[in-house]
This record gives sequence, C-alpha cells and structure tokens, in this order.
Amino acid sequence: MANDFDVERTGLVFTLAAGNLPMKTFAVVGFTLNEALSTLFSLQATLTCANPDIDFADVLDKYATLTVVLTCQLPLLKNHSKKFVSVA
Repeated sequence: MANDFDVERTGLVFTLAAGNLPMKTFAVVGFTLNEALSTLFSLQATLTCANPDIDFADVLDKYATLTVVLTCQLPLLKNHSKKFVSVA
C-alpha cells in the first residue's frame, strides 16, 4: 500500500493504527499537525485502505497512533553555516 510521500526518495513510510485494527490497515496519504504552547494539538490525516469492509465503528472515536518508519539508511545531515553537509 503506497502513499503520496515519495518512499523511494525519502525512505519514509507513514501508517496509522486506529482502535484494535492492525498497524498496516491504513496508509497515510497526507497529514497536518497543529500544535502550540499551552494548547491541545490537532492531527488531521488523510488515509487509504485496501480493505473495503472496514467498519467505521471500529475507528470512530478510538485512539490512534501515527507511525513514521525509516525504510532505508540515509546519511545524517549536520548544519554548518547555513549549509547542510553529509556526516556519513
């Protein structure tokens, strides 16, 4: 299950687990996270699912976990005088 994030370029895979459904039920197509000091955060996610039989009652008003997985080795970057340099 693919998402709009370029996995081959970034090596990142985003998934969202909701309720008691397995971790790989949903792939994240996009998300927006809003946070500020002394306020609650808000996460809005656009998801895709290969299973058309998911019951919304299994997802609605349930706890969810957004997971970001790095699938490849990327060189670490370090900021030197406004220029990013590979440290690998």
